Order: sequence, then structure tokens, then C-alpha cells
Amino acid sequence: TEDESGRPFVGRAGQLLRSVAEIVGIDLDQCRITNAVHCRPVDEGRNRTPQVKEIDSCHPWLVQEIQAVRPLFIAALGDTAMRSLFGLKRPKITEARRLDDLVVPYESYEQLLMGDTDLITINSVPVVACFHPSYALRSPGNMGEFVRDMERLALKAGFREQERVDRHYTEI
Repeated sequence: TEDESGRPFVGRAGQLLRSVAEIVGIDLDQCRITNAVHCRPVDEGRNRTPQVKEIDSCHPWLVQEIQAVRPLFIAALGDTAMRSLFGLKRPKITEARRLDDLVVPYESYEQLLMGDTDLITINSVPVVACFHPSYALRSPGNMGEFVRDMERLALKAGFREQERVDRHYTEI
């Protein structure tokens, strides 16, 4: 498990993430993978979606990690990641996946907690919103959407060129 290994995405969702990343040309060795909430909430032996207070309590570490790593972009996998970055006024993941101009929207943690998230940025780190791989595992009919999200991510991160993605669709 993630808790035992100290690494994110080591289970089935991580296996899917790695497989799809390889297929679409993302080199995960060049990426930093982390969790928005570092303490995995578990109820009755099962993972659950973090509560708002758990997301908020982990947020300072996420901000410090973003500032230390200085990423060229952030892939927000799922609604918890979106909530961690954008606060309560976040766009829903289904809406955010269609947006090309998302950026990390806070000047300070206090502004985020107060709900002041009007895309005022310090770092202006672009965000690519994607479905979480566990969503694709729970809803196999949406696997294609997850793959398309990863292809968008590969394009945005410079791992792929648009021509290769277009050719992939015409060959299938």
C-alpha cells in the first residue's frame, strides 16, 4: 500500500496510471508524483474520499511542495486534487477537464481557506485537470476519457506532438 511504501500510486490506480502514461508517451521518471492529501483516510479498512478538513489540514505541505519543486505544470488527478488546489470554489472535474487556462489560484494559504480563489497567482503554474485513474477503474465506460485526459497531459507537458495524437485516432 501507499502507507507501507511511502510512495503514491502503488496500487491498481497507480498501475493504470503507469500503463496509460507509457502508452501516451509520458515519461513518469521525469515527473514528480505526489498526493494532495498525504495522510490517506481509511474507514473500515477501505479508502475514502478525504473530508474538507483533511484536505485543508494537508494544504500547507502541498503548497510547500509546489514551491520547492517549481513544476512547469500540475496534473490534478480527480476532484480531491482540484479541491486541494482551488478550494471550495473549484470548478468540477468534468468542467475543469475542458479548460486550457487553469493556474494554481492562490497568493496565500489564508486566501484559499477564506475561499478567495479568483485565479490570483504567484507562481502561475498551469493545471491540467484529469479524471483520477481510480475513477476509470470504478467506471470502465469512462476509461477512454481517462486516456484522452492523459493524452492532453502528454501534449501540454511536451511529451507528445499534436500530429502523433491525431494520427493515433485515425489509425484506430
